[in-house]
Amino acid sequence: MASSLKVSLTTDKNGKCVRSYQPQIRPSTTNNIILNYALNKKDDRDSLLFYLASTVSDDFMAIEMVNRKIHFLWNAGGGTQVLKHGHTLQVNDEQLSKEEYWYIIEVNRIGNLATLTVKSASKKAEPDHNKVQGHSSLEFTKMSLNSSSHFFIGGIPSSVKVPGQVKTRSFAGCLYEVRLDGNRVGLWNFITNYGCSGCKEGVTGQVDASKYMFKGGGYAIHRQIKNYPYYEHTITLKFKTFDENALLFFTSNPQKGQFVSLELRSGKIVYQASVGPTTSRLIVSTTKSFNNGYLTRTTIQRRGNKVYLLANNSIIEGKADDWKKNDKIELNLSTKMYYGGVPPNFSASSWPDVVFQGFHGCMSGLQIGSTVVNLLNAEAYNLLPGCEDEVIKIVRFTGMGYLEMKGQPLERESNFSFTFLTKQENALLLLSTFEGSDEKEVENNYYSVAVVNGKLETRLNAGKGEKLIESSKPVNDGKYHTVTLLKNRRYVKLRIDDENVGSDEGLRLKGSRIDAPVNGGLFFGGVRNNMRVSQMTTTTNNLTGIIKDVIFNNR
Repeated sequence: MASSLKVSLTTDKNGKCVRSYQPQIRPSTTNNIILNYALNKKDDRDSLLFYLASTVSDDFMAIEMVNRKIHFLWNAGGGTQVLKHGHTLQVNDEQLSKEEYWYIIEVNRIGNLATLTVKSASKKAEPDHNKVQGHSSLEFTKMSLNSSSHFFIGGIPSSVKVPGQVKTRSFAGCLYEVRLDGNRVGLWNFITNYGCSGCKEGVTGQVDASKYMFKGGGYAIHRQIKNYPYYEHTITLKFKTFDENALLFFTSNPQKGQFVSLELRSGKIVYQASVGPTTSRLIVSTTKSFNNGYLTRTTIQRRGNKVYLLANNSIIEGKADDWKKNDKIELNLSTKMYYGGVPPNFSASSWPDVVFQGFHGCMSGLQIGSTVVNLLNAEAYNLLPGCEDEVIKIVRFTGMGYLEMKGQPLERESNFSFTFLTKQENALLLLSTFEGSDEKEVENNYYSVAVVNGKLETRLNAGKGEKLIESSKPVNDGKYHTVTLLKNRRYVKLRIDDENVGSDEGLRLKGSRIDAPVNGGLFFGGVRNNMRVSQMTTTTNNLTGIIKDVIFNNR
């Protein structure tokens, strides 16, 4: 792809550089910006690096250097906010050869929250202990930016009016790489240009080759390891995800009907193996779900007809009695190993008992026996290297499960927000309840959000009677919608896509606090079977769709 060409950007001999671009962006509640930047002149202290602004509203995002410190500014409709990073950028030599003085600048915006990190490219894999975070008004989360917005990298022309909080308009230094919402911006592919020249390629930093981010709907295909033992195997990997059902690992010998798989089913880790179609399958499964967004270490150890599944601190044992005379799984170099999914041309119908749904999340520490598996050498799709601090922000529901999280009470001053997508007429999105909890119940304290007859319905009870808020517009159109609830003492305001539902003043509750359990009790996409919650939500239908970017109380 042309945009994958890496071109650096600096000022011309007169110290000028202004370039405009057409942004590949659409209105969204989330944004990610990554810059690779260095200084090579001692006199340079200020620089405008990135500016993206709507042509029809006040929405904008900007990254600038002020007195050698990086600032991020944004406005989603509720006023300009500024994040200031404390690290002072050091000046590289004129040849830009010092790796430690190339910097990776990254901005993440989720709803009303934003974080800014500035790290030496040579320490890219290490956490930024000086990371700064801030938030804007939760009433405004959608940035109205599109392909017609102003987009400048480097300086800003004098004809363009910018918010007063932006301190710089000119460019200094060397900008090697720009990424916007996961897409590399081709610095050579500008619309207009004034000045500007090229500079040295930047240092991108070392990528941890043992960690990978699967983006969902993808896969990695690795060649089989040499001298694979037929009578035993050990499979090791770590993962973190919110997926209910997904493929972690699969390998097979189709000619003999033999296979080995490691899957997630309703969040549980399931191992399967077969020595042929005429014998039983060797199956073990955890009783606990591990699709909680936390890192889980999994090891499979098979010896003949016995297998041990290790998941963090638990061990599950299984065996197949009719394997005693034939416990050989013949895998040779002509067979392949699949991680995180399979390609579209894969004959999944040959293995009807295996979950082949693509994995979305982080995977690391891959080993077969003592052999380390490096997916950077694999044929892959929708796979990114590195996953150090990646937070899983998206959950895909398939209509069969749910996600339970730590309870979140709605205090006198509280808020929450999330984004969802579905085509269902009726589906539960969120429920906070004491039902099914071991903790002492605070009677009639609950809140729920659901799609009912295609529209959004929110029910809240602070113990003294329920209040109901309903949207007038349908939300089951298969597009993303953002729900925001703002609570100020007894008054609650609901917003969908930055627009109020009902009156602008909000709804008055009969209590000022809605309690919730400490451990669990906050359900997304459904609830456990046999939970008595019909008085708390109109529907308990499991969600088929997506929930992402959940925020409670600006966190």
